[in-house]
Amino acid sequence: MLRSERIAGIVEELPPDDAADFVSELPEDERGRVLERMPEKDSAEVKALLQYHEETGGGLMTPELVAVREEMTAHEAAESLRQLDEPESIFFIHVVDAERKLVGSVPLGRLIAADPGSAVGGLVDPDVVAIRQDADQEEIARTFREYKLTVAPVVDDEGRLLGRITVDDVVEVIEEEATEDAYKLAGSDDEELFAAFGFCSGKDTAPVAADMPCRFAGCCGHYSLVRASTEGFLCADDLHTSDHGDGREHGAAEFDDYGERACDG
Repeated sequence: MLRSERIAGIVEELPPDDAADFVSELPEDERGRVLERMPEKDSAEVKALLQYHEETGGGLMTPELVAVREEMTAHEAAESLRQLDEPESIFFIHVVDAERKLVGSVPLGRLIAADPGSAVGGLVDPDVVAIRQDADQEEIARTFREYKLTVAPVVDDEGRLLGRITVDDVVEVIEEEATEDAYKLAGSDDEELFAAFGFCSGKDTAPVAADMPCRFAGCCGHYSLVRASTEGFLCADDLHTSDHGDGREHGAAEFDDYGERACDG
């Protein structure tokens, strides 16, 4: 019981999406005890997120977001932002109707500059890229790349606003896709991919793994371009890239060195 109380104390300090990821990894009986010991509001948010598969829009999203009703005035909307308990960097506000269906968004600058008495609905930009709750994570990653998104709202089948996904939530998926593309361009099949990433498929992968560095060296330049393109719009600072001291970043450059050494040896 004491263990469950300690875990509950830790989990309730996490953002809802991270809390749900953490709780989902617990044994089922432990999970129930932890949720029972969390504050009701926090527990309800986590339970709601646990209903979604972790690799879907619902599983990646956080329910914490800023949204206002379209019939509110610009003054009322601005006041609601000032009353946030934990204000964060906000660049635009989601706008919903009376049924909480997503109508569009309003840039923060436009809202502040608008006449205080003007209706928010008249300020809305309806062209918003929304993510379905059941969308697969790879589809979500492609959407973020295609539209160069930093955040996107998540909606249900009826278009009701459920939460939001930030680019931080899909960085890992985007990097995995870029890596797989690079291997495939080198002519690697699924068996080689298992070996290269250290997974066991039930067969002896040692010969395949040994051959991978030389096979991979030929497409390192492409991998570098893919990685650079990905990190370019995702903001390299957020990906914690670091410098070797000679102007090169960790990542693709290391693969280049590794490939050359393996092939030369």
